Order: sequence, then structure tokens, then C-alpha cells
Amino acid sequence: MQTFFTYITSAGLAKLTAAHQSGTPLALTHIAVGDGDGSYPSPTPADTVLVNEVYRAAITGNTVHPSRSNWQVLEMVIPANQGGWTIREVGVFDEDGDLFAVGKYPATYKPTTEEGGATELTVKPIIELAYTNAVTVVYDDSSFMTKTEADALYLTESQADVRYLPIPSGVDTVVSIPSDSTPVAVNALIAAQDKYIPEGRTLTFKFPATLSLDGSIVISGFYGGGQVILCPEAAYTQQFNTTKQAVINFTGFTAGKGGINVYGCAARVSVDSLKITGDLNCDGPLVKVHDNSVADVVSCYLTHAAASSSRCAIRFGYGSTGHISLNYIEFGQWGIVADLTCSVYSAGNEANGGYLPIYGLYSSASIIYKDGNQPTGSMANELTAIGGKIY
Repeated sequence: MQTFFTYITSAGLAKLTAAHQSGTPLALTHIAVGDGDGSYPSPTPADTVLVNEVYRAAITGNTVHPSRSNWQVLEMVIPANQGGWTIREVGVFDEDGDLFAVGKYPATYKPTTEEGGATELTVKPIIELAYTNAVTVVYDDSSFMTKTEADALYLTESQADVRYLPIPSGVDTVVSIPSDSTPVAVNALIAAQDKYIPEGRTLTFKFPATLSLDGSIVISGFYGGGQVILCPEAAYTQQFNTTKQAVINFTGFTAGKGGINVYGCAARVSVDSLKITGDLNCDGPLVKVHDNSVADVVSCYLTHAAASSSRCAIRFGYGSTGHISLNYIEFGQWGIVADLTCSVYSAGNEANGGYLPIYGLYSSASIIYKDGNQPTGSMANELTAIGGKIY
């Protein structure tokens, strides 16, 4: 598994110290990304440029990390009409155009409109500052809409009340997944559902006793106060055991994805009481929760055919949160992973004694709160990196 990080450069550190001493904040203005010239770079504090810069734009936002007050999470939006390259490196530049911070970034392909990938991408490098009052972040005002512009583009609340009937609360939707479904068919059923799940509503996808898939399942874009549930078709109860009423056998993953993928979901997603397996062709996590999603993995039995550097049972990444409880885990390099500003609660999870992952819990620039039993690792029970914490 790659380790990702951001250094303040030697030039940046000198400017930061001078700004602190003078009382005049240093302005950070731009973020750039590069493709590393085809491979991961090895950034050092001595760097003054990226290996191969492919795009640069003004900073569009920043926040303070929820658990580390001296960590700044910066943002830059890459528009839909830019792309055709894989991001592997990132740089933060100051008002003089000097490289203030440089980092190694998780490989992320940004497609172009011509490739059918007309979507924006937000890049979020994290920098650790010794003197937070010595830096100011300058925003690109053009990236924000005025109220007049927003009202012209989107319906106001009063307009929506006139044009549309309110969606009644408490009305649930159940979608049964046929046992002969292909990955394309499963994802089409999921994509066809209304993305808005109001408070009090559930959208439930029920899986048959056995389903074999040669590609990934993707749950993305659901929002609202309701819940999305993936569970067995047959009656079940949440129990801590290896007997499950529905088994999803993955014989391959879609490139760049894991088995069940939850992306950009503000509505809570629950993966409940499933057995999820990955064979030798499945190089990645069995359950992958990314892009500021909220998800629970409960009472599941997760097993990989073998251990490798990128195989894990459950991986939370990029600002996601959730609960992981009452799960059995077999094989894999990692049991439960929290990576890049995630907050995860792990309770009552175990690894099978005969088929342990190499590491039970792994936290990188994230926090894992643990309670009760935790998955054992054959090499170590816990591993942290880049300021990650396990409490």
C-alpha cells in the first residue's frame, strides 16, 4: 500500500518562519497537480517544482482538520473539461509562485469530457503548520456563486413548493437483485433509484442467497436524512457469526474499485449481514467507502482469497465516517483501514484465527475509535501513519 504525505518545502518553511516573526501572514494562492511523469514521485523538502505538472488553479477553499487544529485541508477544483492524466503529485504555491508544500497523492485518473467523464474533481492536500496564524489562504472568488446567480440557476424553496408535491415520509422502497444479475445490471438498478432519501425513508437493496460478479458494485450520490441498506433477501438477524443468508462472490473488480463501493453518499449507507468474498483476481478492498460518505458495515463475513499489498476487508477514505461492528475478517493485507481524514468507530470485530490479515487496524491521517474486540493481525494488531490515531 502506498504511503501518501505532504511536506512543507525548505523554501516554504523559511517563509513560514519569517511570516511568524514579522507578523505578516504568508498568502497561499494556488494548488497544482502532476502525473509524476508516469510513476509515483519521491517528494523532498528541497523540491521547488513538481516532477511533471499537468494542471494548476487557484485555491477554492480550506478547512481545519476536525481533530488536528494545526492541519489545514486545502481544496482546488479541476473542471470537467480538464483531464486525460493520472494525478500522483500535488503542490501548494504561495503568492510569489514559490512551491510552499509538495506531496505524494493517491493515484487518481481525471477523465476528459471526450472520454465520457464530464465531472469535476476536488483535490484536497493536507498541510501541517507549526504557526497557523502565519498563513492566510486566498480564495478564487469566481468559484463561488452569488445568491442572484444561484437563484437563477436553481429552484428556490418557495418555487419548489409550488411546482412539486412533497415526498411523504415513511414510504420505503425495496429493490430485489436477481440471482443471475451482472455487475452492469446491478449498478443499473441502483442508479435508477431516486438519489434523495428523505428523513424516515429507507431504500433497501435485497441480495439473493448467492450472487457471483466479475465487476464492482457502486453506490453513489445518495443524499438526505434517510438510509440506503444492502442486505439479504431472506429474513435475517444481525449476528456475530460466519453464517449469512446472502453471499456475494466477487471474481474480479472493476479497475480502480473494490467490491462494494460507496462514493459521495450523504445519506447513510448500511452494508448489513452479507458474506462478501474476493478471489485471486480481486486486488482491492471488499467494502470501500470514499469521498465524504457516511456508511456502516455490520454483521458481515469478509474474506479474501489471499493477502497482498492492496487487499483489505474494509477501507474508509477521503473524509468518510461510519461504524464497523460485529464483522468477521479473513486474509488480506489489512483488516480495517481509515485513510485521509476519516473518523471510524470499530466495535466487536474479529479476524479468523487461522486466516489472519497481516494488520488488524490501520489508520493514516485518520482516527479509529475502538471498543471491544478488534481484528488481530498476523504481524501487528495496529499500525498508524501520517499522524493517524487509534484510541
